Formats: sequence, structure tokens, C-alpha cells
Amino acid sequence: MLDLEILREGTESFELGFKSHPLLETLEIDISEVKIKRRQTCLKCIDWSERVPHVAGPFGAALAKSLENISAIERSPDDRSVSVTPFGYEFLEKHLGITKGRIIS
Repeated sequence: MLDLEILREGTESFELGFKSHPLLETLEIDISEVKIKRRQTCLKCIDWSERVPHVAGPFGAALAKSLENISAIERSPDDRSVSVTPFGYEFLEKHLGITKGRIIS
């Protein structure tokens, strides 16, 4: 998302780079809806196990919900983890250039 300039990386958070982007339209993410939440839009959260930042906050929640709605990810019934589906691997590579080998599972 940084490479596509959907997000820009700030010191403590990510910032939205576009009001609209074809990928956001594909995922049906309404940026105006995400921005009206009371918390910071695109938090940068360091993953406790991998020590790699991921997108959190309202935008991260909207992104996860959209990926789940199109069956790109599946949530675990036992914890907060998600798994990427075979379709999800294809979707992420096609739209974000993220290959299966770059995804931490």
C-alpha cells in the first residue's frame, strides 16, 4: 500500500495518500466513513511476534473486514489471527504485488 501511495508512512502512524484509489473501490472501503471515527485513522501497530508494523485503527479494521468479505482472509475462531486464503494470495499479488513468500503466516 505504501508502494501504491494508498498510504504514506509517518513516524507513529500511516496517513492516507489518496481520497480514493481503484483498490479501495474494489474493496468497497469508503475513506470518508473511515475518517469520521473518533480514533486516529491509520495507526502503525508493531506486531508483537514479528516486530513488523501493520495498519491498525479504523482503516486497518475496514481493510480486514473488506478482505474477509471477499474471502481473501479467514479469521480464526480461537484467537485474533487470520489466515490468507488461496484466493487471497492471488488478490494480494494482483493488486498489491505481495507474493506468497512475503506473507508471514
